[in-house]
Amino acid sequence: MLPHTSSTTLPLLLEIASVAKKQGLVPVPHLCARRFTTQQQLSDFISGLAAIGIQEVLAIAGDPDPPLGEFHSTTQMLNSGVLTDFGMQRVGFAAHPDVRLGPPGYDEAMLDRILEDKLSLAQQHALQPFVITQLCFNVDFLHRMVSRMNALGVPIAVGLPGPCSIKSMLLHMHRSGVEFKPSYLNQLPGLAHYQPERLLAELAQRLPSTAQLTVHIYPFNGVAKSVQWWKDTQQDVRRSPKDD
Repeated sequence: MLPHTSSTTLPLLLEIASVAKKQGLVPVPHLCARRFTTQQQLSDFISGLAAIGIQEVLAIAGDPDPPLGEFHSTTQMLNSGVLTDFGMQRVGFAAHPDVRLGPPGYDEAMLDRILEDKLSLAQQHALQPFVITQLCFNVDFLHRMVSRMNALGVPIAVGLPGPCSIKSMLLHMHRSGVEFKPSYLNQLPGLAHYQPERLLAELAQRLPSTAQLTVHIYPFNGVAKSVQWWKDTQQDVRRSPKDD
């Protein structure tokens, strides 16, 4: 994922995406609707992505309030037709476990309907939708969201913090507007560091064996540590066959 933030210019985002592509990675740039000043700027950016072989993006509304240009929402971006005009094939959307991160006055049911409307709209524009959850410790939310997306046939990735210190995690959660509830402490093996295993294990216990999902790790500036954790986790899985 390549975030489209206030400190990241579009030319820089294109350059990072190009380098990642050449390294054999699959960059997925964010399209922050409220950061585009004009439809032409959006068209130029999507055209640049297509030129380096990128066909997948994550569409979000973004933070600017008021918006910097004519786009207020992901729905407007999709309806502009720009993504399909330049050959985009897949578009992702964020699912928020915390209703405070959604529009003011919206409850969980309303956010669910908005997400499903986006998925339907993407399909109407011949785009394959997928979903990534925002940083989440709420197993109830993850279970419900994975079950719903599986029923709809929509790929979903659950968003979890990578291994990190509690101080680093709380700092990034505060910057992202994510609430840390006392119940989340159940996911922590100690007060010094966080590991994702407990939450994943609890989620796995509640989902059927046929459930389809992937994991999206938020590394909190600890990419190497998160990559090593993932490699170790895969090795643990291979060493632990169910028929032992």
